Amino acid sequence: MIDAVAIARAALADPGLARHRIDPQVRQVRVLVNLRQNLTDQRVALTNRVLAAVHIELDHRLGQGALATRAKVGRVRALVEGAGLDEMVRWALLEQLEEIHTLFVRAAEVERRLKELVEPLAPNLLGIRGVGVVWAAVLLAQVGDVSRFATSARMARWAGSAPIPVFSSGRDRHRLHRGGNRQVNRALHSIGVVQVRLGEPAREFVRSREGAKGTKGAYRALKRHLVDVVYRAMVADQVVRGRAEVCLQPAT
Repeated sequence: MIDAVAIARAALADPGLARHRIDPQVRQVRVLVNLRQNLTDQRVALTNRVLAAVHIELDHRLGQGALATRAKVGRVRALVEGAGLDEMVRWALLEQLEEIHTLFVRAAEVERRLKELVEPLAPNLLGIRGVGVVWAAVLLAQVGDVSRFATSARMARWAGSAPIPVFSSGRDRHRLHRGGNRQVNRALHSIGVVQVRLGEPAREFVRSREGAKGTKGAYRALKRHLVDVVYRAMVADQVVRGRAEVCLQPAT
């Protein structure tokens, strides 16, 4: 129901939006992205249960990041093994920790396969600072055929990264767009955070707008700028893929 309403709103907001198309390689990326997300959701849910169980059984409160990596899972396993727990309680906790470790391993394998698919498909996209294999895969999977967006502004509106003007306030201001594709929006936000942390240009971009827009408004402006950058990269990558497909076609 929610998806149907979102589709209807998108169609009303932009009647000229082209039909979504996706090539076979990008479809494979989408399948792997969905699998990775499912594994991550399972791991997060199980992690929360184990953190609560350790707190109850060992009277030991672990931080939220205590099971965030395979190495940390190993440390918690050692803690459980060394605790004076009943045999079945220890066994149950160790079984769940082993499952968390397995989910990490399975997700890593998915990411390895994603890397094999994404690197040839999106070299320009991967060249953007802050865009790793996972976020590039998410963008490819969600956007599909980037040519369906005539401009980067249309892609920004679709992604929910174009701030909405507020006219009732009596002054020129914008508010956050809470619609759009939330996966792409999250990817853009994460890319922006990495760029601000590591790159002086993005840091200066945010700093120069904080006075007038506030910190949140400055980050919204950065996300809107990133849509332009991502859009150009994806268009360039798709052009290269199109040329490669033409070259691979048998002569008639």
